[in-house]
Amino acid sequence: MIYGPHHIGRNLTEIRRRNALTQDDVADKLGTTRTWISRLENGHTVPSLRRLCELSDLLGVSPCDLLREPAG
Repeated sequence: MIYGPHHIGRNLTEIRRRNALTQDDVADKLGTTRTWISRLENGHTVPSLRRLCELSDLLGVSPCDLLREPAG
């Protein structure tokens, strides 16, 4: 089951922090802006399938890990 943008954002934030990456680090590696990463983490935007796959590759997780309901 695919969940809403807030699920993606919460998972992204948790996984990014676990990997000791800042929003700037992720933005630089994806060729985007920190503002876009922030909007994504706050549930104000939804990534395209391509961006979702790029994010998951960068973070070393499956796209499903970004889409699933966050723990807790």
